Amino acid sequence: MAEVKLAQPLRAEDHTMGPHPATINVVEYGHYESGDCAGLQPYLRELLRTHQPAVRLTFRHFPLPVTTVHPHTMLAAEMAEAAAVRGRFWPVHEWLLDHHGSINRDTLHQVEMLFDLPPEAIGLELSQQIYRARVMRDVIGGRRSGVLRTPTFFVNGERVNTGTSLDDIIHDLSFAIEQPPQWT
Repeated sequence: MAEVKLAQPLRAEDHTMGPHPATINVVEYGHYESGDCAGLQPYLRELLRTHQPAVRLTFRHFPLPVTTVHPHTMLAAEMAEAAAVRGRFWPVHEWLLDHHGSINRDTLHQVEMLFDLPPEAIGLELSQQIYRARVMRDVIGGRRSGVLRTPTFFVNGERVNTGTSLDDIIHDLSFAIEQPPQWT
C-alpha cells in the first residue's frame, strides 16, 4: 500500500497541544459524535504526557455527513470553533468527546453555561454558520489527504494505517510514534 501524505501542512490556525516545534507531530482527523475518537482521548493525553517534550497533537475536524447516526456532528464542530475564538477549544473539545453519545442542541447549551460562553452570541454565530468555512477547510484537507473515516492519524506527515478496533489504533499509533516517519 502506498504511503499517504498529509496534504494540508500544519498551520497557525490548527488546534494544537504540546511544544512548538516538536520532533513528532501527530494530526488527528476526528469528530465529536465518534465513539472511537472519544475512546482514544485517554490514550492521547497519556501519549502527550509520556512523550513530552517531543510530541505535539493537532486536532482537525472531519465531521461525517449528517445522518440519523450522527445528526449533530457539524454543529458540534462549529461549537468547538466558537469556543476556540474565546480561548476555550481544548476544554470544550474534551467535553464534547466525553459526551459524544448525547450531543444535541440542549447539550450544546450546557457547553455555553459550563464554559462561560455568551449564549446569545454563540446562538447567532451558529445560526449564521460563521465557523462552517473553518471546519470545511479541515474537511477538504482531510479528503485531499485520503481521510475516509475517523479517527485517522498522521505522524510527521504520513498516515498511520490504523486498524478498526481501538486496540489496533492504539497499537499502530504507538508504533508510529516510536518509529516516526522522517520528513522528506
